[in-house]
Amino acid sequence: MSAEIGRNHTVDVTRALSVLIVVVFHGLLYTAHLTLDGSLYITQWSPPSWVFFASWLLMAMPAFFVCGGFANALIVDKMYARGTGFSHYLANRGRRLTGGLTLFVTFFAVVASLAGWLGFFDYAYQASTHFMRLLWFISVYLVIVLFAPFLVRLHDRFGAWVLVVFMVAIVIVDRGVFGHQLRGLGELNMFLVWPLCHQLGIGYQRGWFRTGPVARTWVQLGLAAGGIAVLVFLFGYPPSAVGFGNMPVANHLPPTLAMALLGVAQAAVMGLVERSGVLRNMRPRTEKLVGTINALAMTIYLWHIPCLAIGGMALLTVSTFVPSLSWLLLSQALVIAAGLAVLSVVAPAVGWVEFRLIPPLGEHQDRDLALLSFCVMIAGSMLVWNHGAMFDVRAPLSTVGVLSLWVGAVLMVRASRPAGVARSTRDTLKLPRRR
Repeated sequence: MSAEIGRNHTVDVTRALSVLIVVVFHGLLYTAHLTLDGSLYITQWSPPSWVFFASWLLMAMPAFFVCGGFANALIVDKMYARGTGFSHYLANRGRRLTGGLTLFVTFFAVVASLAGWLGFFDYAYQASTHFMRLLWFISVYLVIVLFAPFLVRLHDRFGAWVLVVFMVAIVIVDRGVFGHQLRGLGELNMFLVWPLCHQLGIGYQRGWFRTGPVARTWVQLGLAAGGIAVLVFLFGYPPSAVGFGNMPVANHLPPTLAMALLGVAQAAVMGLVERSGVLRNMRPRTEKLVGTINALAMTIYLWHIPCLAIGGMALLTVSTFVPSLSWLLLSQALVIAAGLAVLSVVAPAVGWVEFRLIPPLGEHQDRDLALLSFCVMIAGSMLVWNHGAMFDVRAPLSTVGVLSLWVGAVLMVRASRPAGVARSTRDTLKLPRRR
């Protein structure tokens, strides 16, 4: 167990940057321009081949899970130190996630359902299914949060051997995918590669990469980067970290062994940055900005694509009046800038609503209800992830998924403060108002 004194700025900055990189990348996914007759033409971006290799430097998702492992290690340590128990852990972690997730899914389920009822079911269902693929991250994250205390204990008992088990399992899955063309098997890596990155974060909190001989961290970075190169050039792994129009099969979704090695490399880079001390002393304004982005990280992730779309539509409207400048107004850079501007307004507003949806804790919590809530929320998010968010008899699995999220959210409210239990005076997130 490694004690932390104050905020770890390296982890904070890495987490904030990883969220912003996701926003920027999604802004690059598509290109748009006006045709000679004024019609809008949108296509998936097909960059030059050098971008495939550059994508390894910009893929930030492994680092996000490393930061999550770091944070969860601290939270679990506090749970044991304070003796609050698993019930408190489940309720305290779950209540922060369920409200915001349910709000997001419900909002877009209503939009898609209205479109379906008005006669555009096929389009609405296809669009919703494609859009809700974003929830892969939420589904995986909920599973990791549920098992985090167990994962931390595994690390403290077995150390790096936990990573070895994950690596072996990932290799077996990759062999099935690339060696036997069992593409569906790759989905298992969603629950192997990202937990491995989370496990690296637990190790990072315990001192991996940032303590001991600095040469060892450089060696770890070199071996991980070299391993990625070997997989790409000798074993036929896709050369790109993420998918593009001209590279539909990549290493991100589902993740591969190469993505796991990227997690090792990024953890090593974080360790080298922390050792350098370059982020040790941050200006108060910078620290506040980083803290705000991290506090709104989940909100930013969920709502950034709608904000990019709003920004893009605003630029498209201007382009119709000034078609000669459409090449500039609809450029990826301006669409991203406009999306970020919209997001800077939307995220804090939605974040305020999400905070209001967080239920207060009672003096004790209901462990069984909290556990049931997690299971129902995970099932619901997975259904929505794969089948979209709609209320329609023609989309039964989608409907069940949305309803499951509602049930899970209600269960979490009851688990956080069971009926007849007094409100906790130690709930620092939702302190009772003084009369």
